[in-house]
Amino acid sequence: MAGYNNFSMSNNACEAYESGKKPLSQWTKTDIINAIKNEIKEYEIDVNFDINILNKLSIKTLKSEFLTVSEWHHSSKYYNCVDFYSVTVDTTYTSEYLINSNEYIKNEIKLDKIKKQNNVKKAIATWNIWGGTRKYPKVIDTKTVEGTVIGEWFVFNGGKKNVNGNYINIKYI
Repeated sequence: MAGYNNFSMSNNACEAYESGKKPLSQWTKTDIINAIKNEIKEYEIDVNFDINILNKLSIKTLKSEFLTVSEWHHSSKYYNCVDFYSVTVDTTYTSEYLINSNEYIKNEIKLDKIKKQNNVKKAIATWNIWGGTRKYPKVIDTKTVEGTVIGEWFVFNGGKKNVNGNYINIKYI
């Protein structure tokens, strides 16, 4: 059924929520585990893994192994396209596979943290302070601050600025 529900999501998206499908950010660990158990029970699926192992898996592992994009819907007054996910139980999964997948994802998260920590550099940044009106903007001052560059952000005492922003100059120390 076409149309919108209070400018927040389409009527089709509301129906998807009612049928158990939702965006990835809306799925919790408990929701995923309950949906897996319900699907196994409802369709009498014979699985090769112990159901109790699901509680030991991380939310990232559960999302990557058991959720699949089933449809998309528009949401908000800007008609954003949002993927909706549903639970799919793969009968080829074993307990060993799920544990290995969980360890792999944990190691990937650790590697990402290490990469971010190693990407810290001291720097001095200079940027313009703008004033005037919207129609006639003008530079009224420049600010120079010492801080650190972490990833794509220049962090200083009092805030942070994106390194890729306009009118910011970074000099590494």
